[in-house]
Amino acid sequence: MMNPRLLTTLMVLMLLTGCAPSETRIRISSTDECIQPEYNSLPVTAQDSTSATPKQIPPQGKWKIQTALPFSQDRIINYLGIRPKEYELWFKDSNSQKIYRYFIKEGQWKTYTTLDWTMDVPDNLYIAHDGTVWSAGIKFESQISADETRPLLSRFDDSTDRFEAVKDTSAFLQAPNVRLVSNIAEDLEGALWFFVEDYPQQILTSFDVNTGQVEQHYSMETGGNTNLTIGSNGSIWFIDRFDDQIIQYNPSLKVTHTYGNSESMNLDRYPLDMEKVHYLYFDDLQRLWLANRAWLDFSQSEDPIWHRIPESPVFFGKSGIPRDGYGLLPTYSMYQSSNGLYWFTGGTGIVRLDLQAQTWCLMTTGISEVVEDNDHNLWIAVFGHVYKYSLEP
Repeated sequence: MMNPRLLTTLMVLMLLTGCAPSETRIRISSTDECIQPEYNSLPVTAQDSTSATPKQIPPQGKWKIQTALPFSQDRIINYLGIRPKEYELWFKDSNSQKIYRYFIKEGQWKTYTTLDWTMDVPDNLYIAHDGTVWSAGIKFESQISADETRPLLSRFDDSTDRFEAVKDTSAFLQAPNVRLVSNIAEDLEGALWFFVEDYPQQILTSFDVNTGQVEQHYSMETGGNTNLTIGSNGSIWFIDRFDDQIIQYNPSLKVTHTYGNSESMNLDRYPLDMEKVHYLYFDDLQRLWLANRAWLDFSQSEDPIWHRIPESPVFFGKSGIPRDGYGLLPTYSMYQSSNGLYWFTGGTGIVRLDLQAQTWCLMTTGISEVVEDNDHNLWIAVFGHVYKYSLEP
């Protein structure tokens, strides 16, 4: 057994030399809006996780119901987005195979049942900064004849009230072997970035919305990537789960830099399982969040400072694993609202983080994206209803 004094000395040296991440310990808030976690500690005995149904606890406090959803919500909505200038919410629900559009000021719904291409409903929706609604989908070889091409990228046209197919000038997206466009993001110039599946590779691709030009940048093994996120300097970031690393791609230099299996981020000494990190997110201070588990601070040095977040009971629940039934449930997205608060979607529900006060708050056991309109109202959709939360005092 190692001498305690020697162990302490080694830990001090590691901290001084930057080999250990700093930890940000965050307590659980106890306000009226916050739900206390179901578990403050995990059972060590085997449990049957299939017998219990998760509690349906709607958001409390300032969250107010605005309307009922026009479709059955028996699981997570696949997409919730907002056009702030137009005061519209957009939903995609794979159960009903429809797209739903909610006009906030009028309180009215509109449904789109079909698109003029391969699938009834696209695999992805994305709302750009200028309010353009983009859709991307899947095509199947059995549905395509030898002389037929099917578009994978479409754009909503308000004048025709329908999604119109987009053709790129290089015809790459119409190539017969292309099957899937996914993980859409937008850079500072308004260009779209996404992955295109060209089995057995996934290709990082950019699309100039003005010229229709498509450019291929980087390829990786199919199924290993996470959603794209883009930094203020225009660099493209994503996770390669197969190689357990974060990849930064510089479009101007066309070079990549990896973090995770190198000394640059020290994740090899203090590993973070990338399989459990489902997204990356840049906040308004350009800190790169690795889901709700850590962030990288680029502000002080060329080498990022890694901040590890200890697991909180607000993310613990029944994992569905028959052997033990309990675990740290993953989150699938996050959002920073205009008042600086962070909102995590997934796991046990919607969790709010006040980083300044260092408090977690479980808002609801429902799971939904969080979006904000121009009047500083937050919107979510849980348990069959659309809720609004005013950030104004």
